[in-house]
Amino acid sequence: MNYWPAPDDPWREPPSTGREHELFGRVRHVVYLEGRFLDTWTEPVEGSGYERWADELDRRERPIVFEPEPPSPPVHERVLAWLDSVVGGRVALLALDDSPGRVVARPETAGERYDEVLACIARTCDALFDADFQTATSAALAALVSQDPPALDRARSSADVAAGLVWLVGRANGAVGPGAGITQKQLRQVLWLKSSPGNLATRYKGVLRGLAPDPGYRPQHCPDLLELGSPDFLTPSTRRDLVGLRDRALLAAERAWADAVARGEAPPTPAE
Repeated sequence: MNYWPAPDDPWREPPSTGREHELFGRVRHVVYLEGRFLDTWTEPVEGSGYERWADELDRRERPIVFEPEPPSPPVHERVLAWLDSVVGGRVALLALDDSPGRVVARPETAGERYDEVLACIARTCDALFDADFQTATSAALAALVSQDPPALDRARSSADVAAGLVWLVGRANGAVGPGAGITQKQLRQVLWLKSSPGNLATRYKGVLRGLAPDPGYRPQHCPDLLELGSPDFLTPSTRRDLVGLRDRALLAAERAWADAVARGEAPPTPAE
């Protein structure tokens, strides 16, 4: 005997609402009285009091799918992406050379403290660095004032501003920090400071980088440099090292493309 509801039965299975559970979305009730079948009907599990059990069954029965991790980009692509973040993009990277840094003009928004900071930078570079480093740090000062005019007024002293910028540019060129020779203690001594130069360096880094994308992971083939996003903050010797790294990465990219063409995996003309 067929005990399922007839098509015109008022207890027949209602149409789908689109809200059912993925695997166990309906409850079927079967009623017996003293062992005799009386009735049966189905209803959505939502609101039936059995949702918790449906959730548990869904969780147990749903197959576990492991998404394969995408392959890592080739080393030369990772190196070029990191170099982009150092100098401010691929256009700047391709135009990079080791010529002396340009002297940046004084911003129109600069006030009296600007000259005081410049003097502190000059004193620090005379004691610990060289003229190329002074040019790069002066460019960082001009960029800071152009992008955040009140930055100098918010600082406790001109020496604090100079110390923060010197530390940033020093990290961008691998000239300060562990293993570089110049320490924060030496900067404090030259500028007669009690606080650490790194206190303002973190704040100024965000201003100098602007809204540039995060540099991400630095490949092991790259030097330990702070990515400030402009060649103006790099000394000629640092740019020379980066130019060599760029040329090696571009050569590796060219060879990889030629190899892909030979295997029929790439068109003979690079994609635009």
